[in-house]
Amino acid sequence: MTTQYISFIGAHRAGKSNLLKSLWNIPAERGDCFDNRTKQMQIYTLYDDNSSNKVHLIDYPGVTDPVKAIAHLNQNYSVFSTFYVIVVRAGTDYNSAAELINELQMSASSSPITSLTETHQQVVNATTATQMEPINGSLSTDQNRIEQKYGLNQSAKFVVIITGIDTIPDPLIENELNEALNKRLKIDKGLICMCYNKEAIDDENYLRLHEPRNLPGISDVRTFLTKHFNQILDKHSNFNTYKYREQL
Repeated sequence: MTTQYISFIGAHRAGKSNLLKSLWNIPAERGDCFDNRTKQMQIYTLYDDNSSNKVHLIDYPGVTDPVKAIAHLNQNYSVFSTFYVIVVRAGTDYNSAAELINELQMSASSSPITSLTETHQQVVNATTATQMEPINGSLSTDQNRIEQKYGLNQSAKFVVIITGIDTIPDPLIENELNEALNKRLKIDKGLICMCYNKEAIDDENYLRLHEPRNLPGISDVRTFLTKHFNQILDKHSNFNTYKYREQL
């Protein structure tokens, strides 16, 4: 099975690392203050309990130009993601997410390229979370030309997670979703999942205040992502069986 790379990308304070921590108990740094923000790309590995298969998750630092950030990753590390999880905080600017979606949709109409990730497994430290280091001089001239030509994996799929919906009054949540679908991102409703990540909140009074609202949460996101991730896995695999294991 070809190694799969799934990228979590979005603006600063969108909640990418919090999602990884809540979804798979990954020891990602929570960006609840400036000093704790993700500052370098991190890679985490999920293992399938029922086979030897694994999936690598890339946690990007907050970016305002995701297309440029992904091109940098491709050209310097030879990692072509097969799936992008675009994380947007409710009530914020959707422009950078819209730009990335536009690039992905344009790429989808072209023929896919061959992933180079198998050639460069030294990028991955499969036992721990890793700060990614550039590959030094190991790419052939032909591979360099491929990387310079393509900013994105042309066969990559994507979904959007809208976080922070607890900050929006109930009567406006549907408006936020419709605005994102029809005006800002212009994508199908099946590609968006809204999320109140209460697992990332330590304030018990805040949690009690919002408990009656019955907002979609981490379990809904897990079901949503599993459905979409299964599209890129081997037909005998199910993403529900993939777990993060911290290696000793």
